Amino acid sequence: MNKQIIFIPGLFALGILTGIFMILSQQDDESITSTMAATPTQTSEPAIMAVANRAPDAMQPNELESLQDRVDQLTSRVEQLEQSLQEMSVSEPSDALGSDETTSSSAEIPSSDNARALTNNLLNAGVDPIMAEEVVRRRSELDLKRLELRDTAIRSGYIDTERYRDELNELLAQDISIRDEFGDYVYDRFLYNNGQPNRIRIDSVMVSSTAEQAGFKPGDMIMDYDEQRLFDYTELQRATTQGTRDEYVSVNVERDGQEMMLWIPRGPMGVRLTNTRIDPDL
Repeated sequence: MNKQIIFIPGLFALGILTGIFMILSQQDDESITSTMAATPTQTSEPAIMAVANRAPDAMQPNELESLQDRVDQLTSRVEQLEQSLQEMSVSEPSDALGSDETTSSSAEIPSSDNARALTNNLLNAGVDPIMAEEVVRRRSELDLKRLELRDTAIRSGYIDTERYRDELNELLAQDISIRDEFGDYVYDRFLYNNGQPNRIRIDSVMVSSTAEQAGFKPGDMIMDYDEQRLFDYTELQRATTQGTRDEYVSVNVERDGQEMMLWIPRGPMGVRLTNTRIDPDL
């Protein structure tokens, strides 16, 4: 994609250069032709007058100099774009790695700054210091294993195969999420401290929808659906497709700082949602 972004302006610049040179060539040819037509073998006064009469139509020297400067600038720009393309072709990884490889290659070993940030977010969420350090250590070990797997797959020639994806998924299954390990209370605060959304807000309610009939309003924060705590609207979308269609389930919402329970048949609610970030302690 980056190559295409750089290559298109390069083609555009080359097109401009070609057009300018064609105009210059045409004007030069016309000027020479006019001069030759108006200048016989023996220069006569009428011929000189003819050339003089055509002179105002020709491009002035200062205009030619300005145009030449512009051409030089465009030429320099095209050379820079070509050089950038050459550098990118050398530095970019092979496309043969595939989308799965692109994802796994970004999983580098967490830097000390990232590790400290993760530790601080866990501590601020109420996690015991020893447990926080243990979580950071396990995640670092998991990232190292992912790097080792990638290296092995590349050396053995199965990086873009089903075998690699299966081994990667098996490795990722070993990870224990913050939510599973510490519960919703800590997870809620961890998301907020980590700068991630932790609330689902209703932006609008569709007319005649089940949500409108159940009493939902724009601005409501959906906290629970069928007694399941939610932090992301994709979780809500999955929850509405589970269970038995049209069975009534409870939905806890927060409206104007007050929590209330509404009941709605399971299935499409008819609302437009967005994720937002709110301090759980406010």
